[in-house]
Amino acid sequence: MVIAAQSTVAGVARRTVLRASGHTHIRGTHGQTLELTTESAISPRATCVLGVDLSFDPVAAALLRGPVRLEVSAAGRSACGTAVINPGHEVRDRVVVRRAPAGGPETLAVSSTLTAADLDRELLSALAEPGTPVTLTVTEDGSRRPLVLVGAPGMSGPAGRLGLLWRHADTVVRGPARAALGGGGTVVAVISESTVDVPWLAEAASHGARFAIVTGAGPAAEALLAGGLPASPALWLGRVDRRAARDPRFADPVRPAAVPTVLAVPVSDVDGVLGPLAAADPEHPVAVQADPYDVGTAMDWTTAAGAVRAVRAHPGADALVVLAAQPPGGDLAAAGRALVAAGVPARTVSDALAPLGLDRRTLYGGLRERRSGAPDRR
Repeated sequence: MVIAAQSTVAGVARRTVLRASGHTHIRGTHGQTLELTTESAISPRATCVLGVDLSFDPVAAALLRGPVRLEVSAAGRSACGTAVINPGHEVRDRVVVRRAPAGGPETLAVSSTLTAADLDRELLSALAEPGTPVTLTVTEDGSRRPLVLVGAPGMSGPAGRLGLLWRHADTVVRGPARAALGGGGTVVAVISESTVDVPWLAEAASHGARFAIVTGAGPAAEALLAGGLPASPALWLGRVDRRAARDPRFADPVRPAAVPTVLAVPVSDVDGVLGPLAAADPEHPVAVQADPYDVGTAMDWTTAAGAVRAVRAHPGADALVVLAAQPPGGDLAAAGRALVAAGVPARTVSDALAPLGLDRRTLYGGLRERRSGAPDRR
């Protein structure tokens, strides 16, 4: 197993300048947001707007990632702050920066220390002069993890922001070739699904890389690759809250199995979901999703006891978690039954676990015994 590094790689800072104009109705009294709009006219009710007639390079804005510095300038005066690029941002006819930790597709950045109400009176007076040039400069700040976009041969790239990152990647790698992962840049990995466990992907995970699979795979595959593991075989439990963790269909798999187990844990329910594992085997390796404020999924390895603390500190509502497979000698049949209980066809489970030593007769026999002895839940 590859253990993903906790540290990030210092990145080459990107920078973009958004240009707008002043307007007589600019008030700048909103304490939660600031906004620039492509509209030429606004009403006095637009208390967060700091500029009209917005123009900017959509590609440059889409390529921004991670923590940024903000600077609003006009007439020789400026105001500065910090924020984090919203990974769900899409290019729209307005650009919004929010103090809140989340925002919709029109939101360029979140967790901002700068809002319209933070501008001083002289700067606001300049913004209220029609035609005054206004700029919002956004510069990446600090370090960020490399981003690996995984796609299939022949793909032209996805739509939206991921597509722009794909087409403007720093490096494109095809097949098993290695990529330079320094600088926290973006790498496109063109890999067939049958070879998604290419060794250098595990190397990228060891550098703390984020992973985004652009071929339609779900979050479990991204979490596994970001943890330095092959995307299959694995057990995907979905979202498991405190109530589901008491259901035997989930309670059994939320412990080390013969294959890695992936689940989404509500931050508020982490003690009920992962607490029993932490108490039974506190040193078992567990990977927890890193901050969600960037494109792709990143995972950091810790112990079962450490995972409870890490999920508690996670800034999102849910955190992806990967439980490492149990050491050789574990109960493969139990893992197979857990996969079937989670909805994976028995034949698929048998084919996936056969190389690990589970034959079809053992799996099917165990399933028959479990069904014959299980109480009727209707």
